Amino acid sequence: MDIFESFNYDNLKFPDCFVDIRLQKRVNNVANVENGELDEVSSNEQAGVGVRALVNGAWGFSSTNNTEDAQRCIDSAYRIAVATSRSSNRENFEIDPPLVKGHYENNVKIGPEDIPLEEKISYAYEIEKGAKINPLVKNTVSACSDSITEQLYVNSIGSEIYQKTTRVYLKSVVASGNETLQMGYEVMGGTRGYEVLKEKSLEELGREACEKSLRLLSAKKVSGGEKTVVLDPKILGVF
Repeated sequence: MDIFESFNYDNLKFPDCFVDIRLQKRVNNVANVENGELDEVSSNEQAGVGVRALVNGAWGFSSTNNTEDAQRCIDSAYRIAVATSRSSNRENFEIDPPLVKGHYENNVKIGPEDIPLEEKISYAYEIEKGAKINPLVKNTVSACSDSITEQLYVNSIGSEIYQKTTRVYLKSVVASGNETLQMGYEVMGGTRGYEVLKEKSLEELGREACEKSLRLLSAKKVSGGEKTVVLDPKILGVF
């Protein structure tokens, strides 16, 4: 947890001031294959700090993308709040939030860190095999992506909440047809780890996307007008 473990909570204590800080770190990995060729392999890390300070009814805000600047960010938010309170006619108010402590992680059996990047690339190629089962297939995109997001909230009251969220997604996008192209899309994953691979084979995932695009080639056009529809959670982004 690096920055989360080394953070000194006493640094939030200022006289007659409420301060809270949010620290976040996210690691993303992507392996993308397009039309049988490796299109993208990336691994990146993002981090950030956001601080709020309340002095005599006036707020001060500060943020940074460098977690090593957390203390500077805290001091800056406090100075801004003090300066604003001196030049503001706002009525003073106090906040009395409950003290909350918690540690939350979604249940993950096989984390992204347990799978080598080379194996994640092979997953994308495996999806691609299933997507190319028909000569009408014109374009395919197969991807394996994952992320780990760590968040820490701390305030001067004594609250401390840590949350770690792991996400894994495997997807296949297939465009099929001649004069008219139709797209099939299938995704597998969510807020869990690579144990999701036990649900179905990766070739099957690609094949389902391909078959969907082929079925759409002979689908009837929908007549216009208002209609009641039931949307697949995958379309809505709810897994």
